[in-house]
Amino acid sequence: MQQWFNHLADRLEELEIKVENLAGDERFITVLTQSMLIAIRSHQEEKLDALRNAVINTAKSLFADDNVYLMFLNCVDAFTPWHIRVLNHLKSREFPMRDGGVDIRRINDPLTEEIRSIFPENEFDSHFIRQVFNDVSSRGFITITTLSQTEDGEEVSQARLTQLGRDFLRFISS
Repeated sequence: MQQWFNHLADRLEELEIKVENLAGDERFITVLTQSMLIAIRSHQEEKLDALRNAVINTAKSLFADDNVYLMFLNCVDAFTPWHIRVLNHLKSREFPMRDGGVDIRRINDPLTEEIRSIFPENEFDSHFIRQVFNDVSSRGFITITTLSQTEDGEEVSQARLTQLGRDFLRFISS
């Protein structure tokens, strides 16, 4: 926990954000406190990084509504590193359009197979990945555009991030 807090303090200092200026910011104090409680319950580096980034991004005031910060922290607490990996992978498949919108690259392989090939095989479980997709979809972070049946059950062929999913990734990224 001390190491997590030291990294946080170092990052705030790098960004020239004075902790003294944040002492009266109720939103920052709430996010910091909630993040510390979640960090105490986790050993997974990806989650600890996400929490650290969430606190830093709260200091930057990314969102106007305090509830967004709390909702996203709840997601960090509930999600595994796989949830974050899948969301980041979907983000990496996007490319900007000329009008400022976002589109997805068209890839022929089913998305679950693409993920299987990218991440270590010993960590991949198709049933678990389907649950990850269900979780992030039910939170409104992705829309699943193509779902197909296989011998092992449903397989996600195409999915894309929603604006809420992009905002979540911005919240937990440096």
